Amino acid sequence: METTIAIRGLQHTYKLYHITDLHLTGMGENDPQSRHDEAALRARCIFETDGTPCVQRLQGFYADAREWGADLMLMTGDIVDTPSDPNVRDLYREIGAGGLGTMFVIGNHDWSYSDDYHTEGARAQHYGKFAALSDGDVARHYLEYPDLIVAGIDDGMECVQREDIDFLMALKEKGKPILLCMHIPINCPSLHDDTVRDWRRNINIGPGAILKNEATEAFCEYVRDPASGIAAIIAGHLHFSHEDELAPGLVQYITGGAYLGISRKITLVPAN
Repeated sequence: METTIAIRGLQHTYKLYHITDLHLTGMGENDPQSRHDEAALRARCIFETDGTPCVQRLQGFYADAREWGADLMLMTGDIVDTPSDPNVRDLYREIGAGGLGTMFVIGNHDWSYSDDYHTEGARAQHYGKFAALSDGDVARHYLEYPDLIVAGIDDGMECVQREDIDFLMALKEKGKPILLCMHIPINCPSLHDDTVRDWRRNINIGPGAILKNEATEAFCEYVRDPASGIAAIIAGHLHFSHEDELAPGLVQYITGGAYLGISRKITLVPAN
């Protein structure tokens, strides 16, 4: 997929390569057999149905991004299906060998196993494994360019916190357009219909979908405000691609599952 986004205030052109939901399914020798069995089943039935290992796809994405001349690799969550040692090792190895700067945003699968899903114990044991990919703060971090900010927020628990709004407000004070990267998209009417069609329920965040706390509603309202400085949103989670306006001039771009071989080449250009 190729997408061009015109952004007011931009002075340069940037080429960003977006992948999401790759779901590496490796398991280590210390993982119990039940986890090996589940990982093998998910690989065989969902993530590697054509026999192509997901780690091989990751290598291919980096090769394609380099050939295209990408300035940055965007990863918006669920790049690994579980935080097993082989998955985390492969992720770090391929990012290191990829030859590109990488913005990594964590998803709902990256730090949990299905038999220990989103528990405090799982967070304590696995969440920090991704800190080195997130400038030390897995929950919220950013990359700054002379005329652009690429920000990442963790909404993988189907909500955000007030601190995420404060984070974006602080970035706005820098006076640069913000490209916001998240795992779970913000709900809107057409996305609702497509999501329910594929998932039998709406698994997005915000009014009309999953709304676990007041901060998430306030966050969605803030993001839609033209004064927020947010130029576009990049997300994943749904395993299908979708584009729609959340507010006039604010488009949310959702890219399909990388395990299907899908990626998005995003060119940011100055708006006339």
